[in-house]
Amino acid sequence: MRREIEEKLKDYRRALKQNWVLFKESKIGVIGLVIMLLFFGMAIIAPLIATHDPVNWRAPITDRVEVNAYWDWPYEETDHPINTSIGYRIVPSAFDTRVDRVYAASGNVLHAVNPSYQHPKPVWKFFASSEITSSPMVINFGDKRNPAMANHIIYFGCEDGRLYALEDPLNNEITPSGSLVKYIELDGAISSAIKVDEVHEASQGLIDKSTLYVATNNRTLYAIYPYDLSYTMNDPIKWKIHFAAALSSPAFLDSDEVEGMIYVGTKNGELHALNTSNGAEEWDYSIGYQWSSSPIVVKSDPIVVHAASDDGKLYALYASNGTEKQGWEGGITMRTLEIEFGECLPDNGVLTTPTATGDGGEIYLGSSTGYMYGVRDDGTIKWKHKTIGITENTTVTSPPFFDSKFKNIYVGVTDTNDTAETTDDIAILYVVNQNGEIEWQYPLDGVIHGQPVVWMDRNLDSTHLYPSVWVGTSENKVYSYSAFGRYIAPLRPSWLPGAKEPSSGNMYILGTDTQGRDVYSQLVWGSRIALMVGFLSAIFAIGIGTVIGLTAGYSKPSIDSVLMRFTDIILVLPALPFIIILSAVMGPNIWNIIFVIAIIGWAGVARVIRSSVLSLKERPFIDFARVTGASKLRIMFKHIAPNILPLAFLYMTFGVSGAILYEAALSFIGLGDPRAISWGMMLYYVQHANALGYWWWLMPPGLCITFICLSFFLVGRAFDEIVNPRLRKRR
Repeated sequence: MRREIEEKLKDYRRALKQNWVLFKESKIGVIGLVIMLLFFGMAIIAPLIATHDPVNWRAPITDRVEVNAYWDWPYEETDHPINTSIGYRIVPSAFDTRVDRVYAASGNVLHAVNPSYQHPKPVWKFFASSEITSSPMVINFGDKRNPAMANHIIYFGCEDGRLYALEDPLNNEITPSGSLVKYIELDGAISSAIKVDEVHEASQGLIDKSTLYVATNNRTLYAIYPYDLSYTMNDPIKWKIHFAAALSSPAFLDSDEVEGMIYVGTKNGELHALNTSNGAEEWDYSIGYQWSSSPIVVKSDPIVVHAASDDGKLYALYASNGTEKQGWEGGITMRTLEIEFGECLPDNGVLTTPTATGDGGEIYLGSSTGYMYGVRDDGTIKWKHKTIGITENTTVTSPPFFDSKFKNIYVGVTDTNDTAETTDDIAILYVVNQNGEIEWQYPLDGVIHGQPVVWMDRNLDSTHLYPSVWVGTSENKVYSYSAFGRYIAPLRPSWLPGAKEPSSGNMYILGTDTQGRDVYSQLVWGSRIALMVGFLSAIFAIGIGTVIGLTAGYSKPSIDSVLMRFTDIILVLPALPFIIILSAVMGPNIWNIIFVIAIIGWAGVARVIRSSVLSLKERPFIDFARVTGASKLRIMFKHIAPNILPLAFLYMTFGVSGAILYEAALSFIGLGDPRAISWGMMLYYVQHANALGYWWWLMPPGLCITFICLSFFLVGRAFDEIVNPRLRKRR
């Protein structure tokens, strides 16, 4: 037995040596083998030469975004999150208005902070009777131009139903107390943001006709005189109305077209328009779903009320009578970018409260699916934008804020990091322009629930840099940023002239993609995916084709006919469309891609193998084996199979290059596995980001696909000369 094994090994070594001598005579084969070995080497030592994770690693935020990050102020005194928007106080001025104090609610504590752009200074903190449940709102009842005549009052609601009014004079650094603190007790927790109808005197001050509108979780809407609450002993409640269902935040409107109206949605799908003077209902509108957002009033021509519903629709109603706006009948369905049979799929997520431009020409809102939408006033969707963090599994968690100066939309986004755990969630302050293009984004700790607050400081010279954007998170922090920034990814390679010097000290040999991932690391790790897909697909395809061809060639005619007709069916199927359909149905997974390539690639091999078997089974050595009593299976796999293996191996080399090309094609059209960065996925991200002009990102994966397929083709041609001696050159 041992001697037989040694003889077999000698035969194999002798055959290998003879074939190597023949292979070396083919120069193109040697060139192909060298290229192939280089890619094999790249795949083997990928962890050593490319240390960045090709999927999850991101360049430091300072290498991706240019924005002035002024400060973040932690709340060390409490573990309660900041779930509301930040309030702010404006210093009265005729020329240079600026914010000198911001207010943040954390638990039952209201914090006042001096927002110096270098070092924020905690000024005071007020302990309320229970958890603060509404965003602090600041009203100046004094002059808006003369600081000496300013009179700032902060209003906020609490879980126990108290509505507070704190007076915070300019230059005050002491916690409001005594006569500076007033409150009124309502019938339930204040469940939504406070809205105010401001009525001014000619001197720019507010008069006692101004009204606060407050909703409680006891389904009651209050109209309250804030002046009476703060300064007089009169009953401040103007009127109150009890509803049949829970309320959303109210929206107020007073104009020449529609006089004194307040709009509020309920959880049973009704939208009510009330007269501000007495609370009488002017009209109501009902849908079959709950409202997922508070209504907003858009001062377009004519004036319109917008609200989003739980079934993913945005509605537009004329503010005067509650009828549907023309072009908005039945609501406008928000639709995502995923394509199924040529149609966009409906967005089944929870929509945020919308926001609008000053003239009402465009409306912006987000969804729990991570999409943001820009909608024209005629009801058409202008743009859709899928927010992206470390992953694409994001959700929009705050209402967007539109800044009329820089024409940007600011919104809070959370990246769940593809897990069900909340501990690894990443909050992102996300900024897009009016065309839905990302301007910049910045990761934060926690989750952003409250709407970002933007105030444009008029003094933007180099000596007075003041924060313009404030946002609070569930990790008890307030962040301050410049309102304008720039998303600079993809980065050029570090060695190119004019490339940005990375502030982090990282070197980007081939630059970064739009998400800040290292292109060089993706290129190196992509070799593993290419070789894995190529070899596994080819092995499975050649294995299936060899078995079917061998069986059909040696079996009786009836079996041969059935197998060949089935093979013919596979052969006439259009390969790429069939693979695309199967991949779309099975889902974007690298193993699914290998499977669909294998099941479509075996038919041609089966035909060739069958023809060889038909020739071999007539040879004398097969007749000799049959006469000696060998079974059909033994003849097929013991005597015929070894003679067709060189042919199968030859077709496998061509099959590897074909599989790599198929995988690249599937990935390029968006059917690749996003968790396994391949060269095809790199090309997909290039075209998805409209970055075809960035040659250092586009060319490397394209060249790698070209050269690795070329190497297998050249090696295959060299093997073809060995298998088919007639193709060898005469010496």
